[in-house]
Amino acid sequence: MERIRHALDAALQASRLIMKYYEGEVKVETKADQSPVTIADKEADELIRKILEDTGLPILSEEHPIPPHEERLQWEQFWMVDPLDGTKEFIKKNGEFTINIALIENNVPVGGVIAAPASNIVYFGESGYGSFKSELSADTENLNDIFKNVTRLEPHDFVKGESLKVAVSRSHLDETTVNYIEKLKKDYDVDTTSAGSAIKIGLLAEGKAHIYPRFSPCMEWDIAAGFGIVNQLDFQFISTENQKKLNFNKKDLHVNGFIALRDKKFL
Repeated sequence: MERIRHALDAALQASRLIMKYYEGEVKVETKADQSPVTIADKEADELIRKILEDTGLPILSEEHPIPPHEERLQWEQFWMVDPLDGTKEFIKKNGEFTINIALIENNVPVGGVIAAPASNIVYFGESGYGSFKSELSADTENLNDIFKNVTRLEPHDFVKGESLKVAVSRSHLDETTVNYIEKLKKDYDVDTTSAGSAIKIGLLAEGKAHIYPRFSPCMEWDIAAGFGIVNQLDFQFISTENQKKLNFNKKDLHVNGFIALRDKKFL
């Protein structure tokens, strides 16, 4: 898990930087696609890139120019980074933002780190090693501290008779998602939990959610790290366009919709 240790180090240091801005005044700019960006996004990106460069692998990040697809197709392994996922939640100061770092191999996320700085939680995993959660504290200074209070995460099956737990987006809950949940309610007792950013994938990893549906567009870097973590727990990310597993490192990095689940009967 040496490569993921680099990502954990990057996420830990970026968490400290982001929290300094979070606790102060948040100055917001608007990108070309009309999405918000802050200085915390930009500086976290620079810090993460600097640490990951030591691995020698290419880096694809939301806050950095995207290389041409022809070049990216030559990458056997690379990092995919969202230095501050949930910028809207960061601006609202509700704590529901994350740092997402995915390890991609042959265009499939095989590992990932999701750090939730305001909650002092880090999820991480890698193919062949499993998935884990670590709870941090004010005394957390380095990687060794992350591994002191770590829990191995195990797959959680939906048991007939229990409530079907569905994680939904706090900022992107659209009519299609509402209709999907209403359809589930015909056969199951459904509990929904709203959250921002990749925290929803953390809920899947912990067994606090069975399904995470999203029918509105997002970007690959929003979910790649989470995919690399919960893939070790037998979750699949199924495209709502063709009902096939999601592809990564596409020419167009948009994801038009997906349902993350372990049991396809909920599709």
